[in-house]
Amino acid sequence: MIKKNEQKQENKRKKNILLRFIFLTIFVVLVIFAARFYIQIYENGGGFKGIIKTTLGLNKKENLGTIYTLVLGTNEDNTDTIMVAGYNPKTNEASILSIPRDTFIGSNIKNGGSKDKINSLYRLYGVEKMLEKVNRLTGLKIEKYVIVDTKGIQKIVDEIGGVDYDVPIDMNYHDESQKLSIELKKGMQKLNGVQAEGLVRFRHNDDGTTYPVSYGIEDRGRNKTQQGFIKELVKQTLQFQNITKIFDLIKIVQDNIKTNITGDEMKDYAAYVIDFEPDKIKTGRLPGEDKRTTAWFFFPEYKKIKEMIKMKVALIIGHNKRSKGAYSTIVGSEYDYWKRIAEKIKTEIPLIVDVYERKPNQYYTREMFEVLEELNKNDYKFCMELHFNAAASEQANGCECLVYCGNNKAKELATDFMARLQNKFGSKIRTKENTLKEIKVVNGKELTTEKKETTRGLILIQDSKIRGGYGICKSKDTYILVEPFFGSNPDESLKFSVEKDVVDLFVNFIKKNI
Repeated sequence: MIKKNEQKQENKRKKNILLRFIFLTIFVVLVIFAARFYIQIYENGGGFKGIIKTTLGLNKKENLGTIYTLVLGTNEDNTDTIMVAGYNPKTNEASILSIPRDTFIGSNIKNGGSKDKINSLYRLYGVEKMLEKVNRLTGLKIEKYVIVDTKGIQKIVDEIGGVDYDVPIDMNYHDESQKLSIELKKGMQKLNGVQAEGLVRFRHNDDGTTYPVSYGIEDRGRNKTQQGFIKELVKQTLQFQNITKIFDLIKIVQDNIKTNITGDEMKDYAAYVIDFEPDKIKTGRLPGEDKRTTAWFFFPEYKKIKEMIKMKVALIIGHNKRSKGAYSTIVGSEYDYWKRIAEKIKTEIPLIVDVYERKPNQYYTREMFEVLEELNKNDYKFCMELHFNAAASEQANGCECLVYCGNNKAKELATDFMARLQNKFGSKIRTKENTLKEIKVVNGKELTTEKKETTRGLILIQDSKIRGGYGICKSKDTYILVEPFFGSNPDESLKFSVEKDVVDLFVNFIKKNI
């Protein structure tokens, strides 16, 4: 009996030891997890932002591209607010393009030839038709949408305790049919939800007066006010005191917003949006003119829109990982050097520049074919392929550019670029003697003749098979290949090793020429 009791006590002791070990292990794991979580919070910026980023998890920025979203503010049937919002997590930049609700979109044959405004599309045909029309208007390829019930704005504003906003003018408008009553005084004040909805919907007063011309009359003024209010709403919603309201805000968003942005996409981008500074949102309005026909319409100026869309430049990095090009003891390989420079230029002017890189395949023409296939899907003001020269002699120096022989715009751009190199780095512009072939038909026979043309720095290309000629001849846009210096010349390379100076030159050149 004694032995049995002793055995029971021994078993109990062992069990207690095991339980203590298990609890100790769990405790140690929890401490390690907590410490790791704390470190991650610290690495992600600390505080509220660090907690949010750590909780959400971070998808690497390089895996996330710019997301464009069609934003519709609806009130019953029609849309009072139509915007295109863009966000780039790599640069943490955002933009808003307003599209006037009265934008003319053609005559509706089915409706007796009545002239339609864009704000009726959603009611008549749904969001897919809106996306299609906006993409045609802007030249963008928008796939995502967010549809916001204006009542949702009310609830969000009330949930965060109101929004401080500087109302630009006295607003006094009443419309029983829309159940809309706007009574606001000019100046800084805290707006509640109902007042905020009135602010973003206001266009003119009961007596017909509206925003001053300097601000933007009618719909122009409304677009400007909407953009300004959105900035303040985002800024004030992200304030620390609203952390306790985050789940209530999420519930309001879920109940009042329709979107095809997935939960995973929201999570990926939200972690970076936390760092966003709303004051840096870039705003704009679709170019066009307000005119009265059967009613007031906004007529888009398609030429200006096209130019606005084309105000971008493509940079094509010379060579690739498979074939890195010429080598400089000062700046490294052509590929490595220009990859660094191109990425820095992109960081400086992200909305203006796209960067392309040849994927390492087996041969050059296949690589360039793939680049040009993507390049030609877009419209660019001009394209620049980035290289530097090399020679057997260390004394060889100077700059030159390859352009298509018949493209005067390319010649002008290249000449301007080399003049800037000369002014900033003291570069020599190399004299080039070009041999051009001309085909003439004489007595029904084709005769090929040659002519010489001497140029300052310009290598004139006629054939895609000539060195550097593939992009120049295959691109549908103006295309220049630049050779700013000789990597084999240590003195010249040293000047171009100050990468900030090189980046500044390109940035200024691009800005000036778009």
